[in-house]
Amino acid sequence: MKEKDCKIVQDLLPNYIEKLTNEETNAYIEEHLNTCDKCKKVYENMKKDIELNKNKKDNREVKYIKKYSNKMKILKAILLAILTIYIMIIARRMIILYTIEKKERENFNYTNYYVKTYSYSTGRLRMTESYHKDGNYLMKATNENQKITCYKNNGDFVALIETPQTRRVNKNMIVAIKKPRQPSNIIKLFVESHFNTISSGYCNGKECYIINNATLNIECYYDKETGICIREVWKASREYSNIDSRTDYEYTFDTVKDSDIVKPELYGNEEEMEW
Repeated sequence: MKEKDCKIVQDLLPNYIEKLTNEETNAYIEEHLNTCDKCKKVYENMKKDIELNKNKKDNREVKYIKKYSNKMKILKAILLAILTIYIMIIARRMIILYTIEKKERENFNYTNYYVKTYSYSTGRLRMTESYHKDGNYLMKATNENQKITCYKNNGDFVALIETPQTRRVNKNMIVAIKKPRQPSNIIKLFVESHFNTISSGYCNGKECYIINNATLNIECYYDKETGICIREVWKASREYSNIDSRTDYEYTFDTVKDSDIVKPELYGNEEEMEW
């Protein structure tokens, strides 16, 4: 009978040590341990083993928690560093874009300026010169096949198109005059900062911001001093064009005289045309 009681008590000891048994069972076990040295020794050894295993488990959990905590700290530090770099890059781009726009608007407030344009595309060169003064202008564009001269002086306007074979006149031709961009709000600047990369370099001897729009495949060089675009490079792409082209701009301000805006000479036999 006592051997049977020992087996029962020894089976209950793990739960007793973990305090999972009820009061009646506890009283039964404790009464047996007080009278049985064998079970008492088993109890003491089992208690040591359980406590040792529990300590090892607790140590493993502590180490795991510390390891997890360290990993989270490292991850937070990395994310914070990435966020800081991102904010710095976007903020720098926004400041540069805003500065360029502001300077460009200031310079295009001038009513007196001269601009020369060189356009290169598929081995062809097109050169344009335009003189602007108080709303009047003279624009001359030439390539290997034709020459276009547009003249406006107050209410007098004429466009002369010349080729090696013909001279034609158009009195309704619309000439696109380059105007500064409208001021961008902070949302527009923020969006543009994600689609443009900005670096520094030189173009035609001027220190420039180089703005590269990968979406449109266009690279623009903005003079840091004036904020004006002095070169545009359109790169070949399937979506927009399958040829490369480049346009260079040269600007001078307050140099145009009334004598520079001269009406092209007409011989009276030009063919009139409307576009």
